[in-house]
This record gives sequence, C-alpha cells and structure tokens, in this order.
Amino acid sequence: ATDAVVQNNMSLSDINALPINNRDITTIAQLTPGTSTDANGVVVRGSMATQVQYLVDGADVMDPVTGGPAVRLNEEMLEEVQVISGGASAEYGRFTGGVVNTVTKSGTNEFAGTFRWDVTNNKWNARNPKDPTTPGNVFDQNHANVIQQYFLSGPIWKNHIFFVVGYRTTSPQVSTPGTTQSPDVAPVSFAATRTEERKDFKVDYQINNAHKVFYQYNKTEAKRANIDYASRFGAPSTSIATLSSQNDEFAYTTYGYTGTLLDNLLLEVRLNDKKETLGKTGGGQGPKNAPMWFNLGNGSYD
Repeated sequence: ATDAVVQNNMSLSDINALPINNRDITTIAQLTPGTSTDANGVVVRGSMATQVQYLVDGADVMDPVTGGPAVRLNEEMLEEVQVISGGASAEYGRFTGGVVNTVTKSGTNEFAGTFRWDVTNNKWNARNPKDPTTPGNVFDQNHANVIQQYFLSGPIWKNHIFFVVGYRTTSPQVSTPGTTQSPDVAPVSFAATRTEERKDFKVDYQINNAHKVFYQYNKTEAKRANIDYASRFGAPSTSIATLSSQNDEFAYTTYGYTGTLLDNLLLEVRLNDKKETLGKTGGGQGPKNAPMWFNLGNGSYD
C-alpha cells in the first residue's frame, strides 16, 4: 500500500521452463508486460531503447554506445531478472524508460553445479509453407550448433567465504553460409563463422551478520570471420576480399559492500569497471586479413 513501483521478477527456474533458445538478459526482459523492442534493444513503455538502465547486482553495466547491456553473462549465473517499468525509487537514475536489474547467484555452504548443452540445427526447424524461400526456411546448414554451459558454486570457508564460477562456449562454430555476388566474377561460396567464450567468477565474503563484501568478474571473447558488412547496406559482397573478420572483447569487474552501521542505518557501496574492445588484434579484412577492396579492372587489391 505504500509502494507504487511497477515491476516484474523472473527467476532462472521460471525461464528454464519456457520453450526459448536465448536466455540472455534482454530476451528475458522482453517477456515482461510493457516492453517491446526496436533496432537498438529493449523498449520499456514506449521509451527509447537507449533510455533503459541495466544493472548487475546493483552495478551499472549500460553500454555507452548502444545503450544495451555491456556484459554477456553465462545464463546459469542468473538468479533473477527484475524489470522496473514504473514508479522507480530515488536510488535509480539516468533513465526515462525502465530498469533491468539482474541478480546473480551466490555460493552457499553446499556445493552445487549444472551442466547444460543447447543444440540447434536449421534442418530441425519446421518449414513455413507460405514462404519457403526465406533464409530461415532454407535448410542448407549441415551441422548442429552447440552451446555448452558449466556452473559450479560452493564454500571456500563455510559460513564466511563462498564462490561461483561459470563458463560458456559455442562449439563448433556458429556458421552461416553465404555467396558473393558480382557481375564480373563468378560467385564464391563462403561461411560466416562466430565463436564465443564467456567466463564468470564471483566471491562473497560474509564477514559477520552485519557486514558483507563481494567481488565479481566477467569476460567475454567473441570472434567473427567472413562478416558480410556490404549486405547491411543493401547488396551482398562482390568478392571474398570485401568480407571482414573481427575479434571483440567485453569485460567488467564489480566490488560491493553491504553493511548495517546502526540499527536504522544501512550502507551499500558499488564500484565497477567495464571495458569493451571492438576489433581487437587478430581481426582484419577477408579470411586472411586481405584488403577491403578488390579492383576488378586490373585484378589488384587496393
């Protein structure tokens, strides 16, 4: 009766019961009433996607460029995803749409773990009889894509120090077939590939009943090869040389403290650092770092 906040809380157990492939933060947030999507991400009650605040355990992980979350957590690390779409309290700020607050798991005095494989293959999809030519309905993928996830938690020092570790990888590479198109050169088939590794680590230290500190670290490395950027502008690439490769890295670290200083005084402190490296060393143009442009007149690379 005294709180006007409008929010929805979804636990990982609820999400696992749903028939969805993608269980990341933004996909889960889209399941709540009052949300939709645009070209940039999640929209809350009609606001721009860049006006949604993303938090992980109370720390700001919003991407300053895209406005989305600048963190890619192992889904098994998620304890709960909370979406606040109205009446947010004064502790939140710098947004006009809503708040997507993710709470990660913490260790306990008992060891626990999960092991999960998600296997997908275009050939297993149901064909749309009304539009069989749509790329999603053309079953030319000849292997399954596997997402492996591992999670382990438990005590380091019972009743005081607890750990959580998570690891997620795609194996084999996610592959999307394509063909170059040029009026002067015969079409060449290629496969755009993507691999990704996510590593998560968290430690909680319960000093006593009144004071608690934690440390959390997440790192994601994504490698993409044969990216057909030309298709984003309306036409497929004209040669293999116009395909691009890119290695990206995302990392964030959070330090936190929660303590009861007096009977009526609670203190929470969060310090976090986030870093994105797009096009890390090892990327470049073409399958072997070829130049961007191929001169069809004289056959040279420019």
